[in-house]
Amino acid sequence: MALATNALHLIRGAPNPNGARDAELFLFVGDATSPIDEIIFDAELPTRRTDTREFHLRIFHVNDLHGRLARVTACDHAPIFSRIVARVRAARRDDDPNSATLFLSAGDDLVGTVFEELLCNEALPQRFNPAYRLLAFAGLDAATLGNHEFDAGTRLLADSIRADAHFAILCANLTHCARLDRVIFPAAILVVQGVRVGIVGLTTSAEVIHRDDPNFSIAHPIPVAQNLIAALRPLCDVVIALTHLGHSLSATTAIMRDAGDVELARNLPAGACDLIIGGHTHVALNACGLDAGNVVNDIVLAQAGARGEWLGEIDLVLNPRVTIANVALRAVNELPVDDAFESDHVQPLAHQVRALLTEELGRIEKNDARKSALGIVIADAIVERCRRAGYRVDFALIENATMACDLESGIITFEDWFAVMPYADVVRLYEMRGDQLQMFLADNARRIACDDPGAAHFSCELDIANARVNDVPLDQQRARVFIIAGSSFARQRDEQWQAAHRDLIALPSLTWRDTALRLRDELVAYIRAHHGITKI
Repeated sequence: MALATNALHLIRGAPNPNGARDAELFLFVGDATSPIDEIIFDAELPTRRTDTREFHLRIFHVNDLHGRLARVTACDHAPIFSRIVARVRAARRDDDPNSATLFLSAGDDLVGTVFEELLCNEALPQRFNPAYRLLAFAGLDAATLGNHEFDAGTRLLADSIRADAHFAILCANLTHCARLDRVIFPAAILVVQGVRVGIVGLTTSAEVIHRDDPNFSIAHPIPVAQNLIAALRPLCDVVIALTHLGHSLSATTAIMRDAGDVELARNLPAGACDLIIGGHTHVALNACGLDAGNVVNDIVLAQAGARGEWLGEIDLVLNPRVTIANVALRAVNELPVDDAFESDHVQPLAHQVRALLTEELGRIEKNDARKSALGIVIADAIVERCRRAGYRVDFALIENATMACDLESGIITFEDWFAVMPYADVVRLYEMRGDQLQMFLADNARRIACDDPGAAHFSCELDIANARVNDVPLDQQRARVFIIAGSSFARQRDEQWQAAHRDLIALPSLTWRDTALRLRDELVAYIRAHHGITKI
């Protein structure tokens, strides 16, 4: 009986018409999470460059823009992305046949500003991904998926890629997601001036919401990269891992899982790829030129901070082997503005966003200046909205860390509320026994005393002062399993606290399930329904 084999197919793709000059795009199709036995060429790669003169390849890269396409307020906006575009377009005006310029993104392109509402707000007559739309106009050649790309669900992600992303989106370790089949690809080869540049996409499984696709899975990135890069290397002159894994497992600026770029580089053969361009941990690597500590196993690691603060630049020379000539970050606020791009593409989006920002949701009247007062109202709102949607909930909690700021008395606009809840957290339901809840409350009291950002506020169904839930003493409910509603990111960055308090009950380790409810959307609906927030 013949053994089953795993083949990847190489097909011709459509490069971004605004991207690298005269580029040709080839995409890999198939399961890259299993060992690769064969590559089937459904499209023929162009002949390799034969010119013996040295070739210069410049790569611009961004990561974790989180929707910082412009700084928009209800009154005005300031350019961000148009400054990046100016730099990329200036470099692409060079028509030297012995040079080329690529533009790449390492993910988390949208979620985090009100621009996200242009994709996620169901009340809008037409929804689209403004980050993908602008990146396409700007000439992006390829991107990988960040964990927050999944926040709106795989259906909306697939639709927005088809409509707005006219560039390759790569993720080799994503599996069992039929909606994204042939929408997202494991890897690509971009051919520019006869030079073949292979790009492998990898994404972290940390902080990923996949509420609308139960079969969805993200595999460990290291074996996937080992298989795929080994298959890609003989076909390419340059190989790049474009990742959203984070810098290393020791990073504390984001939740890490499986491996970061450092661990990935250590587990590849020396020089197996030329670059790892990453994201997720918001680290500004090589701000003062290439740091020797960012060369791991003969592989250069790069990451360009976050939120449009930096633009990464890497210059490679092929002669015929690859040499890294320059690695740097440029402060975006010091770059000139591409005025035409700003007026043609960014300002129309900013106009739509300002209309959302100015909507008056209602009023808030505060007699209590403490942030906890707002937290209790939010927790009560979560309970009401969950029960309205048919979810059984005993009580809700909200952490200080989930609320980015407080609110003052007066009119609440959408802009005000977005400042409180800037991220698209999903409402998550946790299961906790009564005896565990007692331990959890004791731990929470310690957090409050230490002003820890993980300190939680509870809805009125939980009477902490008298240790009662729904007016029944907690001592009489120690064996009962409670359903607790909270944020999908509650207690996610808890390593230091857990190390110091071994007796705590950690929410992420409990049984839980994500609902179909986005936290910020439900709270906005609650405020509208109640015409504001009553006196607190």
